[in-house]
Amino acid sequence: CGFGHWSIVLAKAGFRVKAVDISSEAIKRLQKWASEEGLSIDTDITPAQRINLEEEFDAIICNSVLDHMPFADAMKVMYNIRNVLKIGGIAYISFDGLEEEGEDEFIVLDDGTRKYTKGERKGMLWRFYTDDEIQVLCKDMEILEFIKKSNGKREIWVRKK
Repeated sequence: CGFGHWSIVLAKAGFRVKAVDISSEAIKRLQKWASEEGLSIDTDITPAQRINLEEEFDAIICNSVLDHMPFADAMKVMYNIRNVLKIGGIAYISFDGLEEEGEDEFIVLDDGTRKYTKGERKGMLWRFYTDDEIQVLCKDMEILEFIKKSNGKREIWVRKK
């Protein structure tokens, strides 16, 4: 959920929201913001690969999440998304475009994922997914829309069959 922009907007619109992020700091910021707005948002601190939800959802937003994990982990997340969506439920999934290399140093893992070793991003994983890889990630879902932005970002809307 990052710092919670989507969560806040959806909660204000009357949706019941469950916000998940690996970062305790991001969750704290969202909880503070939600409290200031008088909103009730259920939060959970957990990596996307380990989300284990017992309820089903009408919609899921996965905004620039899969970019920060190897392909095998992204497949696990997509499996989890499909499993918690109701039949006919939709998911918005976005992928970053190619980033400038900048000053940060990284090594490249076997699947093409970058692991930053120095600089501001030290310890972070980042991976550019090709359009074909995105199609593989979404193979068990109906792709409703596949948007390619001029900056290389891709936005995908999928529905559970």
